[in-house]
Amino acid sequence: MVKVKGIAKALSYDTRYGIVVNGATPPATWTSLTLPGAKKATITSLTPGANYAFQVRALGRLGYTDWSDSTTFICA
Repeated sequence: MVKVKGIAKALSYDTRYGIVVNGATPPATWTSLTLPGAKKATITSLTPGANYAFQVRALGRLGYTDWSDSTTFICA
């Protein structure tokens, strides 16, 4: 489950995630998901026991923000 912290006047949010290999961040391959708002989203098909890095950016009238710092999570 992913929950994005909303930013005023954001139109949508891009979330990306990937498996962290040998502690190397960022991941070599990212999977992207566009969210229409700052709502909870369920990400399926994650590998149990794998360590994932997640980042998010917002889209506003002037374009995209920078990607957030990575947050890591071990899938149960």
